[in-house]
Amino acid sequence: MTDGYIGNEAEIFGEVARRLNGAKIFSFGVGQSVNRHLIEGLAQMGQGAVAYIGLDDDLDAVDEFYRIVRHPALTDIEIDWGAMQARQVFPQRLGDLFVGRPVLLHGRFEGQGKTTVTIRGRAGGREVKMKVEVDLDAGSERPALPLLWARSEIGHIAYRLAREPDESLQARGLDLALDYNLVSAWTSFVAVDASQVVDEPGTRTETVPVPVPEGVRHDTTVGGGRD
Repeated sequence: MTDGYIGNEAEIFGEVARRLNGAKIFSFGVGQSVNRHLIEGLAQMGQGAVAYIGLDDDLDAVDEFYRIVRHPALTDIEIDWGAMQARQVFPQRLGDLFVGRPVLLHGRFEGQGKTTVTIRGRAGGREVKMKVEVDLDAGSERPALPLLWARSEIGHIAYRLAREPDESLQARGLDLALDYNLVSAWTSFVAVDASQVVDEPGTRTETVPVPVPEGVRHDTTVGGGRD
């Protein structure tokens, strides 16, 4: 339970990966403008769930969150993609399924015609199996899907790099970010001012206001020197 206002997320991800040992992580973000990268990343690494509560929200939401995660609808989930020829599916480690909280997967699929996807897991201590019919020819063009898939793989790469540096893996993340025009740990958008700049002799110093997250105070969230 945290607002996540820290600056060493990569170190935390790496330490969690080394100490996880099969434990589940359930993250609860508290406050305004919380650090979703950290909070959701921890939940994904621990195959758990994440929830958020604002400063003015009803505290009953905390009890409801714990009630939901104590009783998952489906655990130990495995998916057989059938003839879909699924590849590069993320996340690679599936978390549990909770009521009202879908498990989202992004992947690249090939093939034609109809096929059957088989979902296996445990519900109420019993093994269950569900079959879902999929028509690969019935899909429509959705331009956002490739971006979601690329973002999912970039996140997967970032968590792996937090555990163990790998130059080839980092290069893969950089290529994905450039190919799909995404902001990442290795890329950013740069605004170039095309207006004319007039050179003036000498220099002057300007104090520029720095924004802080909504709902928080600068003196409690930004480190600084003391007299």
